[in-house]
Amino acid sequence: RCNIKLVFTPDEEVGRGTEKIDLQRLNADFGFTIDGETLGSIENETFSADGLEIIIEGKSTHPGFAKNKLINAIKIGSEIIASLPKDKLSPETTEHQEGFIHPTDIQGNQEKCVLSFIIRDFGTDGLHEKEEFLKFQFTIKLLPREFHNQQLLMPTKHYGIILKKE
Repeated sequence: RCNIKLVFTPDEEVGRGTEKIDLQRLNADFGFTIDGETLGSIENETFSADGLEIIIEGKSTHPGFAKNKLINAIKIGSEIIASLPKDKLSPETTEHQEGFIHPTDIQGNQEKCVLSFIIRDFGTDGLHEKEEFLKFQFTIKLLPREFHNQQLLMPTKHYGIILKKE
């Protein structure tokens, strides 16, 4: 005899709908994420995803006196985005089970720029590889400059493959 329990959560992309699921309370050994694109469709496998933010703090000064003083956060953020591959690792160049790095938002001014990304893959190893690639781009774009308080944040995770009780 087998008991099947269904739990519905709002969990788009790197949503946090699964964070409060208590597998012990459900008395579940594992769980699956089921996704769908259109009404009536069900995906039989889903990505895992991480949300990642890069926060760049520049140094503002009057443009007339900016030589060797101004550090423009927007330009650095743009360099990081421009350093991403054009022919791979993006939603527009991948299909099926190919993971990707997807910049979703850029906001800021010369003093502060925030880049937001979704990183997707079918396995945690693939997620980590893509995160390391993005960390490398972040580092090489910032190392030549005198920076303080630069942040690379990975606040949200969404593992769509299996939740497993320890």
